[in-house]
Amino acid sequence: MLDKIDKKYPKLREKILDPFAFNCNPNYITTLAILVGLFSGILFYLDLIVIASFLYLFNGFLDILDGRIAKKYKRRTSFGNFYDATLDKLSDMFVMVGISSFKTLEYISFLIMAVP
Repeated sequence: MLDKIDKKYPKLREKILDPFAFNCNPNYITTLAILVGLFSGILFYLDLIVIASFLYLFNGFLDILDGRIAKKYKRRTSFGNFYDATLDKLSDMFVMVGISSFKTLEYISFLIMAVP
C-alpha cells in the first residue's frame, strides 16, 4: 500500500518525516520502537485500548522514521536491515498477544457469536 502512495506522491514521505529525521544511529530508533510496541501490547492486555492504539500508531511512525534516517544520512547496513525487520516482527507479536488476550475481546466475541 505504501508503495502505491510512494509512486503517486514520491516526495510525500520525505516532507512528512524530514522534520523528525535527525542524524543518529537508526538502530536507536528501532530499539525505541520495540519498547513502544511492548508497552502498547501491555496496555492492550490491561484494556487501555485508546492509549495502546495511539502507541501502536507511534510505533509504526518510528518504524518508518528509522528507515528514513538510514536513507537520508546513508547509514544503511545489513545488520540494521536485519535488526529492523526482526524487531518489527517482535513488536507486532507483542501487540497481537496483547490484543488477543485483553478481556473485552471475550465480550466482543460473545456478541459476534450471538448475532444470527
